[in-house]
Amino acid sequence: GIWCMPERFSSKYLFGTDIDRRDLISCGAAAGVAAAFSAPIGGMLFALEEVSSFWREGLTWRALMTAAVSNFTALTILACVENLQCGTLEKKGLINFLGHPTSNVGVYDLVNMLCFVFMGIVGGLLGALFNFINVELTKKRNLFAPRKCKICSTRFLDVLCVSFITVFIIMMLPWIMHECRALPCDVADDDACVNLAYYGQFLCDDGYYNPLAALLQAPKESVVESLFYYREPGAELETEWFPNSHLWIAFLCYFFTGVITYGIG
Repeated sequence: GIWCMPERFSSKYLFGTDIDRRDLISCGAAAGVAAAFSAPIGGMLFALEEVSSFWREGLTWRALMTAAVSNFTALTILACVENLQCGTLEKKGLINFLGHPTSNVGVYDLVNMLCFVFMGIVGGLLGALFNFINVELTKKRNLFAPRKCKICSTRFLDVLCVSFITVFIIMMLPWIMHECRALPCDVADDDACVNLAYYGQFLCDDGYYNPLAALLQAPKESVVESLFYYREPGAELETEWFPNSHLWIAFLCYFFTGVITYGIG
């Protein structure tokens, strides 16, 4: 019954086998090296090469997670000891997205970790949804276009339809939701702004850009880079480049096209 629950968390149940005890020693060694040298991956590799006599795939993730948590805890404590603001993630090696050295924007604290945890949960659920939809779509696709058929018009039609849908989304949605905004940055000083001005000028005059076109038509690495821009308090230029509505539309477009494209071969 419920009175027996504490016994299930005793060493008899948690570390009752030699495998569990060996894994505990390997994870402890990884955590120690990670905390001492601020190297989570190095701690995991040290446990792999020097400590463990037997290694398996599951132990890789356990050792890496243990080393990461150990490194994070050590750096957080050191941030308090070294007269930094206690509770912040400002110390080098922690979470830091500073855009400018003199700015406080992008400095996170432990309270923000709850937001990061929520984002991780949502990302995991979206990944599970992606896999579920893709598996069901692949089953339907195999009925429509069997893989055993070497020369099938249905497989060609499948590729043609996916290509048409993708081009339609990339080209027609920015035209349907046409909106031109003044460039919020200086093209001469920033490569990301150059990409914004070049790829986002879809049906806009010089000095203006279409936010949805910049999200869908630009190279993906420049899109990710531009998403890290922010608005500095009191700045003359507003550097939030994309409205929230366009970000949601772009997310749904990427998710949908990824689902229908993956597994098309």
